[in-house]
Amino acid sequence: MDTVSQAPSKFSRTLCLIAVLLTGISVLYLGWVACRLQIDYSDSYETFLNARSFANLTDENYTFKRPLLISLLFSPVFTAEKFLPGLDPVTTCHLISVGLFGFLLGVLYRLFRLDLSRTESLCSVFLFSLCPVLIHMAPFTKEDIPGTLFIATAFYFYRRGKSKKALKNFLFAGLFIAISLDTRRTMIPMVFTFLGLYEILTLTLTKDFILKALALGLLPIGLFFLFPTIIFPMIGHAPVLGAAGKLVEEMLLSYKFFKIAYEPPITNYFFLMKTVSVPFLICALIGFAVSAYRRLPGTLFNALWFAVFFFFFTYVLSHKEARYLLVGMPPVYIFVMRGLKEIHNFFKVGIKNPIFSRVVQGLVFLLFLGIPVHRAFAEHAKFLDPVYGSYFPKEVSRYASSLAKDNHLITWCGPMYAINPKDYFFDRSDNFFYIYHFYFHVMRFYTQRKVWGLEGVEITPRAPGQKEILLGPQLGRFRRNGDVMVVNPEPMTYETRNMVQNRMPMIVQRVRTALFGPVPEDDLGGRLFESQEWPDAKIRIQKTANGFQVAGENIPDGRYELYLEVDQISYPLEFARLEVKEGRFEALRPEVKDEIPVRTLFLFYYDSVREFSV
Repeated sequence: MDTVSQAPSKFSRTLCLIAVLLTGISVLYLGWVACRLQIDYSDSYETFLNARSFANLTDENYTFKRPLLISLLFSPVFTAEKFLPGLDPVTTCHLISVGLFGFLLGVLYRLFRLDLSRTESLCSVFLFSLCPVLIHMAPFTKEDIPGTLFIATAFYFYRRGKSKKALKNFLFAGLFIAISLDTRRTMIPMVFTFLGLYEILTLTLTKDFILKALALGLLPIGLFFLFPTIIFPMIGHAPVLGAAGKLVEEMLLSYKFFKIAYEPPITNYFFLMKTVSVPFLICALIGFAVSAYRRLPGTLFNALWFAVFFFFFTYVLSHKEARYLLVGMPPVYIFVMRGLKEIHNFFKVGIKNPIFSRVVQGLVFLLFLGIPVHRAFAEHAKFLDPVYGSYFPKEVSRYASSLAKDNHLITWCGPMYAINPKDYFFDRSDNFFYIYHFYFHVMRFYTQRKVWGLEGVEITPRAPGQKEILLGPQLGRFRRNGDVMVVNPEPMTYETRNMVQNRMPMIVQRVRTALFGPVPEDDLGGRLFESQEWPDAKIRIQKTANGFQVAGENIPDGRYELYLEVDQISYPLEFARLEVKEGRFEALRPEVKDEIPVRTLFLFYYDSVREFSV
């Protein structure tokens, strides 16, 4: 049997209509969200940068941390961007993501039909669509929903191949396994462990076993390495013969890069309760017990699917996020549906009075469905928070780019800047669920130019009434007149566990240098320096009994860093930080007793200072 069939009653047809209608409304609403959504997760912008690199056939902004196929999936958007200047690639990618969410629901319906009736399958898809993690991730360009879509498609063809003994179904399954693995690489051990266990437990060592093993094992592995063999040479990242080795090297680097402090297994159990909801978990346990006792279709397959994936995410992977669990969630909702059906039948048969029976059934279903429906509605409503329509990253990036003319550098100083809605709490252990970090690679995407991240920068807090932020140490050695500094003055990267409500605004400021050259000696002693930019300004340096002194007059009021360019030293020396008032300053270094052979000097300061708040 390919599907489980059952003659639909009027009540079943009504249920189908309601399930399809509500699921369709959810997809359309999330499509509207995608159209107004102006932010994304920090690593989503790495996916965008990779996608643009593929479209432009360059590896200039390629990062090994993102799987190839998720970026390749969005690369046509950035190809179209070159011919359609008005196209917003971020909005387009968000709409594609919602489309993938809709396709996932459709594929799950086909997969569920292998074990459930038409009504039960539609209702199971609807129940799955109530999952708050699924709803939240739908418009974002993360790997979780595409990975779930591709592995569900692979498992659909695999089940069809098992029932029909058709090799072409196994070939399709192998193709989608390869695609899913290069969409979410952490699934590699899970998929092959699951398939191996299921094959052993179902004892299907038939004459076509070798062909099936090749289709489900060798084909996915071969395609997994074929993708970089095609893509890497196209973008100039690695030669054809070195592409597979490069991929392995980058996967090992990625593992080291993402090796975060171990999080206890209990974390995923809490995530499971919040992802599925406690009422649905109770239904799933009832549904699994009934399915196992009655040996209903697909019980072993679905139970093993969830168990293997949940085990790996819980006990093997060190870092845990609720969204990771999505790829193992679809089979849970088959058991949820069977549990709800069993509860319905129990009260229908157990209570003889039909009116009282309907009242009790309604109350029970309200009890089990109330919390998931309420949480789903609340998750949809969260997208109405103004932060999701904020152009903050784009505004900061474009203003910085407008200041940095020609080949001047744009440099990010400080940690990642957290962007979050007012209600940002999903679970204390999930540090990134509602947190969208803004960082220099996001600016790279919006400016389409190099933006550098500067580590170890000393950020001096602004005093009341001051606009610019002083940075250091020795920043004047490396930054030129006209370079732009984008500053996050916060002391740390905020996440769910340490979020503060009121954060300082980001600052964009441009570097300015006023160069002073020597002029002929006068009778006042020391050496005199003047500037073409400020004709009336003068700076005098001289050795005194108290040390080496630098004094200025007719300097515009403000805060400066004074640098000396000295003979036989290739880089400028920071001499002092100055506060110029009424056009004058004086800086003394008592520890310097000898004359300094100053060639030129310059004042380092900032202008075009602008604040940006979410």
